[in-house]
Amino acid sequence: MTLTRISKVLAVFLAVGSIAFVGFAIATTFGEPDKLRVLDDPLFNGYAISKQVGGTQWEAKRGIDGSSVGTSENVLDVIVRVLSEVDQTNKQQVQLHQQQQTEMQAKVEELTALTAIDEAALKAFEDKNRAYLAEVSAEEAKTSSDVIAATAKSQQLELELARRRGDVFRLKQQVEELKTDIFRLQQIETQLENLQQQLNGDLQRATDRNEQLKDRLGS
Repeated sequence: MTLTRISKVLAVFLAVGSIAFVGFAIATTFGEPDKLRVLDDPLFNGYAISKQVGGTQWEAKRGIDGSSVGTSENVLDVIVRVLSEVDQTNKQQVQLHQQQQTEMQAKVEELTALTAIDEAALKAFEDKNRAYLAEVSAEEAKTSSDVIAATAKSQQLELELARRRGDVFRLKQQVEELKTDIFRLQQIETQLENLQQQLNGDLQRATDRNEQLKDRLGS
């Protein structure tokens, strides 16, 4: 299913992003991070982060329309804003999948109820048809065409019942896949929140170091 494949890709991106974050954290400890390496992380796909020409401001833009996510003199602040937006998008996807799961479950219940009605109708029809066929067989005057028509109708109902059972089975499979997607996306959301908290901590430490440097230079 497409949603399952998407969640798997997001999980791989997050794993790669976690590895990249280690290098990022080391870089922030000893100085400004190498943006060419940090921004290669798959988490930043769909965004462009660059430093204004001749200026001190860093800016993050969305690749889809070029709109700005935010600007700051500190690249860490811009990266945190991008991660916050990615996290928000992930939460929206979780909500969408949960809504789809609810709608799909309602459809499964509806088809299950219809299947039960069809099964009862089919049994009643088959009982009536068997009695009718027995009566027809007993009456030699009846033509065999009546028997053929009744049998064809019974077979048609059996085929319809089999089709609806197949629909119920497929819908149940889709519901299970949606549950799996939601679980994986929730894991990704948790990891993104942890990563954002770590980046916020690095940003604060970097800010503190800058203030200390300013104080030393001022003295």
